[in-house]
Amino acid sequence: MEDLVKGYLENFRELLRREAELVKSILGLEEEKYDALKQVNVKDLLSINSREEDLLQFMDGVERQRKELLLLLARAFGFEPENTLSQMLANVPDDPFAVLKNELLALREEIKSSSSKLQVTMKENSGMVKANLEIINLTLQFANRHAIKETYDYRSRRGARENITIINQIA
Repeated sequence: MEDLVKGYLENFRELLRREAELVKSILGLEEEKYDALKQVNVKDLLSINSREEDLLQFMDGVERQRKELLLLLARAFGFEPENTLSQMLANVPDDPFAVLKNELLALREEIKSSSSKLQVTMKENSGMVKANLEIINLTLQFANRHAIKETYDYRSRRGARENITIINQIA
């Protein structure tokens, strides 16, 4: 039984390593995204979003495996599968599993740290997107400041189509 449980914990450690790597990779992409947003580089943004989506799909699979493994560990050690990792490890005896427990706690801290950085970066990216949208909105308002009436009223005035600006034609 001890070897089986040790195998579960080792598999859990490997899943957490993969998860830590994935979170770091997503963090790196979010940092790249910030630069692309700053430069308003749509091609790079699309590429980054595609790579990010691939990582998130892979992470979903890792998450499913981790949940399945947690159920097995919960049965073996008698804890609730909804418990946090630290609560789970409190139920694991130190005697044969001390090294694995320390590795799991270290991976937990690594994931938490990367996740915190990811949240900050995503918030910065959100701010950059909002700023870019405001600039685009102001630019369109400036470009259309004299043409808004023409956009909606030129037919009723029987005005010539030549008087409509390019932006009004798009609108």
